[in-house]
Amino acid sequence: MDRRPSPVTTARTGLVTAMLPPDVGGTQVVIWRLFKDDPGVVVVSGAGSVSPPEGPYRPLDAPTLRLPYPHLRGYRYGLGPLWAAYGVAWLAYAARRAARFFAHHQVDRIVSVPHHGPFALLGLLVARRLELPHTFYILDSWEEAAMGSLDRKLIQQGLRVAARTPHSTLAAVSPALMAHYRRTYGFQDCVWIPNPGPLPEERSAPGTKPEPIVVLSGGIKSFNYDAILAVIEAMRGCTVARKLIITGPGFRFGETLRSWGAGYDHVECLMGTREEVAAIQRRAAVLLIATNVADSSLTARGYLPGRLPEYVAAGRPILLIGPATSDAWRAINHWRLGRTLASQDKAAIAEAIDDLARESIESDGRRESGDFDALFLEVFSREEARRRLLGGSELPTPPSARAASLAGDFEQPFRKP
Repeated sequence: MDRRPSPVTTARTGLVTAMLPPDVGGTQVVIWRLFKDDPGVVVVSGAGSVSPPEGPYRPLDAPTLRLPYPHLRGYRYGLGPLWAAYGVAWLAYAARRAARFFAHHQVDRIVSVPHHGPFALLGLLVARRLELPHTFYILDSWEEAAMGSLDRKLIQQGLRVAARTPHSTLAAVSPALMAHYRRTYGFQDCVWIPNPGPLPEERSAPGTKPEPIVVLSGGIKSFNYDAILAVIEAMRGCTVARKLIITGPGFRFGETLRSWGAGYDHVECLMGTREEVAAIQRRAAVLLIATNVADSSLTARGYLPGRLPEYVAAGRPILLIGPATSDAWRAINHWRLGRTLASQDKAAIAEAIDDLARESIESDGRRESGDFDALFLEVFSREEARRRLLGGSELPTPPSARAASLAGDFEQPFRKP
């Protein structure tokens, strides 16, 4: 029996996510940008308590069912099988509630945003129960972010089931991730969704003249820890750039730096609002993306961070340190956004930073990028991300022909043969 809801004037999207604003992190910001002011979104959230809003990041104005997902650990104590069984039972219980909720609101498609753990499988279960089209919207390597081996196997099995399910789509934040899920799990319908850049209400005032500082935004994790340490050491040898500002590192890393002594007073760790971070980015001479050069994981290859369009919007040159196999590396060179360096050699890093900082300061921050920044932001926009993810003639028109051509060339190596 066809249990799809009757047609409605506006398509209604059932969004399944473990995380929601106003908690502010990379995943939450992407969700907020895409679905802010969307009258057709209905949400099932695995988030627990709601934090006070930070800046413009208000909770989505949408019907929301909260089903806090139990993040269980205990693999080191041999409790993995117990936790996995509990997780499966919880998903079966939650699927009934989520299906009733989505059916009540006449949802006609479901988009699941995977994060840590198998919570996003809830969306697949509900879509199969209601016989609705379903999309996994992958923002990072889902399997590598699993909380244990059994979680990983459950996620992998869910992906295989999704690939065989009619009207099932895989959307990924980078072409490399898209190609991986197509090859590994057999998805026939795949689409690359560029991370949307900052909306007007997120942007700070236009930047002043660049100062001799380097800014790195984002958290410090295992996949970038060694590279960031190399940058910190390299900054001691810089003669143009005077300070490295790291936004979002967590207080523990700041304490670590202070314990190293006065020799590291060229590094400053800040925890600011998004508006404050945007203002700092516009003061910088160089904006930095750093990942471990020797990392060959799927996470590294598919790395195309949300901060990249934020950096481009700030109008400062970008230095990327990381493996030449990553999509971020390709994007920097494809859109002429700055420089790339596949080395953690401290002298090479210091030279690259100083060269970019000198050019930025001498030109008052005006980069000779032609119109590539504007073309990049056409592709990495809320409108284009929504068009690719949700489709529909009611959405804004595609980017200009030249921007679309550049995006197509960037995606070409990973398209289906």
